[in-house]
Amino acid sequence: MPVIPQKLYKYRPFSTYSVTEIERNEVYYANPKSFNDPLDCSPVIDVDVSTEMLETLCARMLLEKYGEEIGKPKVDADLKRFRYNATEPNEDGSPANVERNYRWYLKGAIEESLVRQMSRHGVLSLAQKWDCPLMWSHYADQHKGICIEYDTSDCRFETPKPVDYSGNRNIKASDLHGFYVEHLQAARERVFDGYFYHKARQWRYEKEWRVVRKGNGVDGSPYKISAIYFGVRCEASVESMIVKLFQGSPYEPKFYRMSEDTKTFKLRRYHPEMEDFLYESPALSTRWREEEIKSMFEDESESTN
Repeated sequence: MPVIPQKLYKYRPFSTYSVTEIERNEVYYANPKSFNDPLDCSPVIDVDVSTEMLETLCARMLLEKYGEEIGKPKVDADLKRFRYNATEPNEDGSPANVERNYRWYLKGAIEESLVRQMSRHGVLSLAQKWDCPLMWSHYADQHKGICIEYDTSDCRFETPKPVDYSGNRNIKASDLHGFYVEHLQAARERVFDGYFYHKARQWRYEKEWRVVRKGNGVDGSPYKISAIYFGVRCEASVESMIVKLFQGSPYEPKFYRMSEDTKTFKLRRYHPEMEDFLYESPALSTRWREEEIKSMFEDESESTN
């Protein structure tokens, strides 16, 4: 297991949700089916077992779908349908390869069941670096947003794992059988690694770490916010609003502004005086903050309904 970095990062646009998450120290565990990359958390099953083992695995996973009490007749009916469909002649009228077709139907049912079960989990995605220009562009509203730094030195509750960018999408049917039929812990870990922690090589610039748990949606962060970085294009009003959220808090994080390097394409950070963040411009009058924030929350609420 690689050494866990003491700091991990979340790039965010400025929005109602990001402000609320910061104020309440909450994070969002995403449903894997909602990822922008359709190949992420979408593995291919490598059928490396006999037809008998594949059938047993399929029956076990279908039984979890239907439930133990009423599931067995439905499972038997599904397997019977697969066997019948496997005997259908080919489009050109030639005899079917029944064994191959039957395995294909079993594999399809297993893949569908696996996706359904894994979608019950949520994924918290974090980055290893705060100075990645592509991450600022893709996930922080083209450098107008923020980057939240989390202190991961205390991993008693959630331990992050790094994403593997080897490009391997396969999950072995033998591991699925070991997980669901034989209840082997090692097989379970290999299935989870293959499902949640493998991505295409093209994404390796993200240097992503993930926390996977049951249930998705907003929940309390497993880590304390230790710093907030404001993008190169971040508005002063956004900086002031976020800094003021922490005024008087015993856990006030550090605040950094991002800047361009004058000679390279690298990003730098610097730590201004607190007065620079708290400068009260006319646009940040108390009335403006109250009315604009209320309007922003109402607009986003309507757009999500």
